[in-house]
Amino acid sequence: MPGGAALIRAANVLRQYDEDQVAAVWARLCGRLAPGGLLVEGPATRSAAGTCGWRSARTGRGR
Repeated sequence: MPGGAALIRAANVLRQYDEDQVAAVWARLCGRLAPGGLLVEGPATRSAAGTCGWRSARTGRGR
């Protein structure tokens, strides 16, 4: 998508990587966001539905 994605929902993506690879994968995903875009990453199961990480491309802040 030209200019990046407005939203990336990445269910169960980071769990497939070794712990030492996660920061680079997270940075790669965030690098695909448009200005002001949002990355939401977390589990796809109902029992863990309240657990997620997010990052705003506009502010660079996240959780």
